[in-house]
Amino acid sequence: MGATMIGVLLGLIVGASTYGEAGAIGGMMLGGLVGLAFHAGSWMWANSGDQPVVERHRVMCTPYGAFADIVFEGDRGRGRWTDVRRCSLLPVVTEVSCDKRCLNRINDAGVRPGQGCDCGA
Repeated sequence: MGATMIGVLLGLIVGASTYGEAGAIGGMMLGGLVGLAFHAGSWMWANSGDQPVVERHRVMCTPYGAFADIVFEGDRGRGRWTDVRRCSLLPVVTEVSCDKRCLNRINDAGVRPGQGCDCGA
């Protein structure tokens, strides 16, 4: 929101120095809109792209009957988890060779890539 505040202040200064009180109000409104547009554009730039979302979640593993700390890979555009990178229950945590039922479990739970959850630390 810093871009919006800078836009408002610049608009206020320019408007007040050139057109008085009416210019100050108009400059503030125009500067605020420009700042909001800049903020929205930078947010969209940061949240777009082809990079997968990688997050750690704690999920119940049915075959092991225990909770596992799992690092999931997801696709923000589709809103689905697509792969498992690490699992704390496996002998070698980076070699995930199971059937990955946890992917269905987390996708069915409604936890989406890039959105936080309160599902455990």
